[in-house]
Amino acid sequence: MTEFAVSIKALRDISQIGLQDLLDYTSSRLRAAGGSYLVLRDLMPEEERRAFRECLRGELINGMMIYTAAAVRNPHSITPPPAFRKIFPVCFGDVEGELDMWMLEVAVEGGEGLRDAKLSLYREAWWQPGAERVFPNLNGLIQMWRQQSAYLPPHLPETPSTRLVLRELGISALREARSLVKSSLDLIEQDLEENRNAIQRVKRTLEEYEQEQDHLGQIEKSKCVLPL
Repeated sequence: MTEFAVSIKALRDISQIGLQDLLDYTSSRLRAAGGSYLVLRDLMPEEERRAFRECLRGELINGMMIYTAAAVRNPHSITPPPAFRKIFPVCFGDVEGELDMWMLEVAVEGGEGLRDAKLSLYREAWWQPGAERVFPNLNGLIQMWRQQSAYLPPHLPETPSTRLVLRELGISALREARSLVKSSLDLIEQDLEENRNAIQRVKRTLEEYEQEQDHLGQIEKSKCVLPL
């Protein structure tokens, strides 16, 4: 089986929600790599710059294959992440020449903290200083995503602009969506409980403070009473 066939089979075995998560991870890598190029560009010789740009485009092509696989399966249930969407014209505006650094900065800095936020650590981070400028193939990227999925920021799938046809989703995807909703509701309930506890602590502190002030006031009053 060819490398391409292995990658296609791996994509086919991932649920629709998983493909969104994988695309978000790829976009996060693009955000981190683009940010690194902004910092390192003037420190690298031209040959290394070219290798860096080729790797960045290679990562983007991986993302395009993931997006295509998800869109073909169900076009209503995939959302291109911010960095992936904005880096595309930067990388392919001139496939041979230098990147537009201003547009690259806009792409990697805009939308930070959303679904494709940068992680503190990546596997095979070829964009780091001194690293070999070799990007992973699609199958390798999928394996890294599986290994790092626990470290990705949790989020619910975004509501698509067009209606989501539930009958187009398989049983496994529906079960996964139900599990995500339940987990999110549990997190919301946990946050609410923590907020309620915090409010109670503040309330008790205020009550204790008021009691202390009343006590001090009584002491001051007793000092002001002259003996007969």
